[in-house]
Amino acid sequence: MNTLTGRKAMRTSISTVILLSLAFSSLGSGQARADDSNPPVTSMQVTPEPPAPPLPPNEPERGLIYDGLEVATDGPCKGLYRVVNTDLCTHGPDPAPEGVDIKQSVPPIDAAREPAMSLAQCDGDGTSGRRIQALYVRASDVPDRYNTYLASFRQWVADMDSIFQQSAAETGGSRSVRFVHDASCVPIIPHAVLSPTGDDTFGNMVSELQAQGYNQTDRKYVIFMDANVFCGLGNVEGDDQPGSANANNGGPSYGRTDAGCWGGEVPAHELMHNLGGVQLSAPHSSGGWHCVDEYDLMCYSDSPNYPPMQYICTNQAHDGLFDCDHDDYYSTNPPAGSYLATRWNAANSLFLIGTLPPPPNVSVVGAWTADGNWNPKTTFAPGDPIQWVIDVENPIGADAQIQLTYDVRGPNGEQVEYWNGTVTTGTGIWSWGLPGTVLSGLEGTHTFTGYGLYQGTSSQAATNYLVTSPPDDLIFADSFEDDDCQLSPWSSCVIDGGDLSFNGPSLVPTGSQSLNALIDDNKAIYVTYVHPNAEPRYRARFYFDPNSITMVSGNSHRIFYGYSGTSKVVLRVEFRRSSGNYQLRVGLLNDGSSWKNSSWFTISDAPHSVEFDWRASTAAGANNGGLTLWIDGTQKANLVGVDNDTWRIDRIRLGAVNGIDSGTRGINPYYFDAFESRRQAYIGPAASAPTPTDSATPDARPTAVPADSPSPAETPVPSNNPTPTEEEDSDSDSSS
Repeated sequence: MNTLTGRKAMRTSISTVILLSLAFSSLGSGQARADDSNPPVTSMQVTPEPPAPPLPPNEPERGLIYDGLEVATDGPCKGLYRVVNTDLCTHGPDPAPEGVDIKQSVPPIDAAREPAMSLAQCDGDGTSGRRIQALYVRASDVPDRYNTYLASFRQWVADMDSIFQQSAAETGGSRSVRFVHDASCVPIIPHAVLSPTGDDTFGNMVSELQAQGYNQTDRKYVIFMDANVFCGLGNVEGDDQPGSANANNGGPSYGRTDAGCWGGEVPAHELMHNLGGVQLSAPHSSGGWHCVDEYDLMCYSDSPNYPPMQYICTNQAHDGLFDCDHDDYYSTNPPAGSYLATRWNAANSLFLIGTLPPPPNVSVVGAWTADGNWNPKTTFAPGDPIQWVIDVENPIGADAQIQLTYDVRGPNGEQVEYWNGTVTTGTGIWSWGLPGTVLSGLEGTHTFTGYGLYQGTSSQAATNYLVTSPPDDLIFADSFEDDDCQLSPWSSCVIDGGDLSFNGPSLVPTGSQSLNALIDDNKAIYVTYVHPNAEPRYRARFYFDPNSITMVSGNSHRIFYGYSGTSKVVLRVEFRRSSGNYQLRVGLLNDGSSWKNSSWFTISDAPHSVEFDWRASTAAGANNGGLTLWIDGTQKANLVGVDNDTWRIDRIRLGAVNGIDSGTRGINPYYFDAFESRRQAYIGPAASAPTPTDSATPDARPTAVPADSPSPAETPVPSNNPTPTEEEDSDSDSSS
């Protein structure tokens, strides 16, 4: 599907109140005695009605707006919210997924990717009977974007339908959403305009839509609301009885998705609520009208119980489909006597069509690894280009879409790489390759598993490959245990009358000394090592302790330089004071002599492991140079896409190497210790070496070649790290 955006964060990050599951005692009342022979008693003792429970506080930035709702303590909405001035019940607003800013509208689908026409499943005349009506709705003070988004709405409606179809196919059946459509089976999506306050609350919207005639009892309304108030919100009926008399088989019902969450999945989630999922009696109920057995479009840990999640369906590709194991709310073939055979089953909704043919089988038939030119390869070194390849067989005689998942695990089961998405594969067997770079620090046997999901049918294949480090990886290491610099393995030292010295304390468990740098003027003091030899990749780790040095806020200077040749600084680590915090950042120079810097990262006034991995671009025009930073074993930055193929590392400096400000002075020195440099392998903190976190979900898609005649394909190194802006260094950095 084109737009399965946002549902994952909705399960892994939602931890805010959505539902109050309440069970208040019934309202008590006194009763007067009546006597056949006496006049009726006219006085009555009545227990005062308790005040309504308070609503949760609004959280506008997450789309959690409770205005227009009230906690229902009795009646058909008991255990839910009642929509004010209506007879509708709702579980409350769904919060925005992690990373989604509801104030930013989802853009329309790229016209180049839009289908010529997005069709609904044809059924009858397109209007009679129980149907789902999609609507574009806006307030009168909101600009009209109907024509801009109409093709996108049709595609998102098709995406919703695909979720219902694929989920039904998992139990051997077929279901499709019975949309209102025209004679050509194109979904009819009217444009409704509300008052300026009509989009402020769910209740306002419902009241005004009903006044415009969108109140039919044989309709459920999927609303694309052009507002930025909610993410998603829909009404649901608490009725788990089986059969056509179930309240969820009626209407009108309303599922609203605001512009920040437009797509296929959020409207499908709200429509499933409209169809009665997930009842509180379900085996894996969360207690809040959702479920706990992942991976599942309707499951996340919600209020009031915030239950732990159960990972029963372990394929993350099922994230965008309904009902893990099909035992809670949606199955076309429930076992006799099971919950869904005896209680409400949304797959039996009269708003769905059940006559789709079974899907053909497109499947994963192989998994293997290759170098950057598609040559099969099973042994790699850190830094090598790699392609993880999934072979897909398509026997149906036409192009077909299949959802692929790449899951790469390291020697201890740690996740090294992950990608999930939908590809269109040709007839026959095609090989889909995801490009990447072999990570350091994870030597050993890796397992790559490729998963496929086609119209509800899962398939998979797996393979192993080996990562080993080259034996000559170490460049240089020293922990400053010599009596002075002249006796040490460092090439030279600038000590400024003893301001730079080898003394205690040690910053690591072994040893007794460190490099002490006393800053009492603006003169640079440092050690130099000149034996890196035109290194295209250079990793280094050292410990650094600010030791309470006095710095005016905004003062900064460099504590590490890497040189190409004897004088060109192409790599640096900077140290500064800002608003009472000590901070570090790294930077690298491109071929145009512009610096690309990481963000600043706060460190405490204590020893810290600082490690970086500098990489020259592999060739002119490749633009794949980069720099990664770890602090205390945790990755903090990953700068990628840099054109720096002309630079190498030939010498380095460590200490207060440049740019000392007059506002920076130390009564006591600050310290460096446990310096080590390598060509490839991750080094890690000295006391222990935790698993590095230098992996990221790639934003590059896999590329494909026919399996019987693979050909090279140039693809970028994947990364989801933001690229900081380039800036010119104000220092000349040209002294030798």
